[in-house]
Amino acid sequence: VGFQRTYTSYSKRVPTVEKDMGATGAPARHGGISWKVCLVVCLSAVLPFSSFGFTTQLPAFGATLRGSQRCERVKPAAGASCTAVRPRLLRAPKGDWGKIAVTAERPKRPPLPRLTPKEEEALAQGKPVHKQTRTGRIGQGLSVVDVHADVATAVAVLTDLDRYQERISTVKEAHIIQRGTRKCKARFKLSRFRLEVAVEFAMNRERNMLDFRLDPEATTAAFDQARGFWYVEESPHRPGHSRIFLSAKLVCSPLLPSFIVDYAATKALPKATCWLKPVIEGIARGLPAGAVDVHGVDH
Repeated sequence: VGFQRTYTSYSKRVPTVEKDMGATGAPARHGGISWKVCLVVCLSAVLPFSSFGFTTQLPAFGATLRGSQRCERVKPAAGASCTAVRPRLLRAPKGDWGKIAVTAERPKRPPLPRLTPKEEEALAQGKPVHKQTRTGRIGQGLSVVDVHADVATAVAVLTDLDRYQERISTVKEAHIIQRGTRKCKARFKLSRFRLEVAVEFAMNRERNMLDFRLDPEATTAAFDQARGFWYVEESPHRPGHSRIFLSAKLVCSPLLPSFIVDYAATKALPKATCWLKPVIEGIARGLPAGAVDVHGVDH
């Protein structure tokens, strides 16, 4: 009864849309609340949840805001009309992902080609080394980079998948789908072509390695096969430096346009590793004493 009285009293004060619309279809003004105001109020209540982090992606990419993130407002620049919103990471993911852990002293080394004296000289000068071969739509490559950081920090950055999108320019979108202590599945959109790939990672701390392959349970249109690994060891000739290897093999799908295949063959390896030196060295410099992970450290 109380609800009925309240509703009746409210309906007398708030005109309906039909009453607000005149013969010409134009809304009329009333002393009470107009239908425009009601619409604005409703939209104001809905938009924050659909535009600022709660349902920004399709369900397949993880539609809810992860517990490790929140939205942080940023003060607008002078003359700006609105404020920007950016994700702010609060806590490190579970397991060893992104953790600074004791590394293996003598890890079992994966099969890697011997570097030439010229390549060793390039690494000593702070330059990367790239080796790649291509046969049609099949490509194989190896990249080697020396960074001024210890092995534990380098491995921690490589395994901090949650921050790939922030730290790697070629990663346009990154969504963690499933995570365990040593295995993780994620979806990425890569390069300016936004190639969508679903990747399964396997972390091997005993060998300072991070293996990756296409997720066998997902469909990836861009590649028929993709697998490889990251491997980190102490630089043999540069004290205080770590040597990072990226080895990968790709089999592009016949559906992929040939110009994208050509682009990937020439640009993929350099772009996949150009972030290592500035990011890892920047994190190593800014790492606070006693830090247990690199998740909250910016470069």
